[in-house]
Amino acid sequence: MVLKKRGWGFNELGRCRLENRNLVSAEIAFADAIKAFEEVFDHTNVILINCNLGHGRRALAEECVSRIDEFQKHNLPEGTYMQSFKSAKSEYFQAINYYSAAKRQLKYVNTEADKVLYHEVYTQYAHTYLRLGMLLARESFLTDSYEGGLVNESSNRTAVEILASDAFREALSTYESLGEHRKQEAAFGHFQLACYQRDLCLRFLDLVDKEVKQKNEDKYRQKSKWYGSLAEKNWQKALEFYGPKTHPTMFLNILMAQSALSINISNSFHSTAYTDLNGQ
Repeated sequence: MVLKKRGWGFNELGRCRLENRNLVSAEIAFADAIKAFEEVFDHTNVILINCNLGHGRRALAEECVSRIDEFQKHNLPEGTYMQSFKSAKSEYFQAINYYSAAKRQLKYVNTEADKVLYHEVYTQYAHTYLRLGMLLARESFLTDSYEGGLVNESSNRTAVEILASDAFREALSTYESLGEHRKQEAAFGHFQLACYQRDLCLRFLDLVDKEVKQKNEDKYRQKSKWYGSLAEKNWQKALEFYGPKTHPTMFLNILMAQSALSINISNSFHSTAYTDLNGQ
């Protein structure tokens, strides 16, 4: 009982520090609380504390993203906000580490009441991966390090970094593992992944049209087709949830995005075919 009280005391101290936006100091108090609760096998409180730590780190990441939005609104030079991208990624990864720690503790709790806790941990874990994927997608086009692009990502990424599509898929697989509980979130994840794949398709179409390197034209054309096909599949999955009656705005947004991409692909291929004919 003494250890539990000690855990509650450190937990309360951590919460107060968190409210005062002193995250580093809060994490020290929470770490002491976790240590106390682990000694008495109070796995539920360990899970809740790790989730609180994850929330704190994710909130910091969102602040960095807000700064990026402000910088881009004012058309400031890229260098002024690339540090915010780096900071946001770091905070998201730390949040994911905390949610992962909470997930590992779930195997020790199996009561009916803890099913709610299970869904909450997995949901927050997925939310964080989804937000990370959206951030990585934005960053990849700013730095020309998009997957399959001109930069060889396999040699430029560090051990802790992942591709935007990896983050989206981790979020999607987690949402889908929760079944009906997170069907809307899964649909939104498919929509975001489709938009990223559409942007990749358009980027490769642009490379084809500009004839950056003659020898790479066929490769870029194939990649644009492939990403276009992936985007279409993910939009269709999103439409399984976003119907014309239940979610008319999202339904129309997806239809318009599909139509616009189809027109872009068609125009690009017709333009290339016309150029080839004139060159013969």
